[in-house]
Amino acid sequence: QSKHWQYISSGKRRSSFMLVANTQDKCIGIDLIISKDKTIYENLYNFREEIEKQIGDLEWVNKDRNKTCKVRKILNCDISDTSKHLEIIEKHIELIRDFKTTLTKYMD
Repeated sequence: QSKHWQYISSGKRRSSFMLVANTQDKCIGIDLIISKDKTIYENLYNFREEIEKQIGDLEWVNKDRNKTCKVRKILNCDISDTSKHLEIIEKHIELIRDFKTTLTKYMD
């Protein structure tokens, strides 16, 4: 399974961003991982429509049995196509910037 990920601080407590590159599923993405504080997730979810107007449709994951919640955005692209690496990297950077800028506004 060809998955690669990297964590980046969100600058907020109990949360971080996980960047994902998946050659098998041909996608890149970002998750906001929220640990042990479902109120952060619930506050974000209350602004879901407003957030999605700014950054598009998201996957909202909050399972009762887990202590961790996440908000996810995935973009389909074939990262094994080396001729598109620069374009894909630029898309990932834009996704990271938009995700962090938008979500952290609602986490105060």
